Amino acid sequence: MEMMNCERITIPEEGKRTLDKTDRLEMIYYVASGDGLLVIDAPDAQWKYPLQSQTAIWIPENTQHELQNSGIGNLECICFACEL
Repeated sequence: MEMMNCERITIPEEGKRTLDKTDRLEMIYYVASGDGLLVIDAPDAQWKYPLQSQTAIWIPENTQHELQNSGIGNLECICFACEL
């Protein structure tokens, strides 16, 4: 691992954050508060995973994904981006 960045993400009610494929970058999200949905787009399929407070998710490199706020109030996440 060459580098790691950390960022706090706030997604307002009914909001979303779309991320393109991340070449040589893995993402780890920790949901600090709120409820949402993780949408992963692959060439041949789409997956949707519910998010709730105090859960963590890992996104492998080169994966297009989107975080959506499906709850009341903000969806607060901490994102760790790890360069391979």
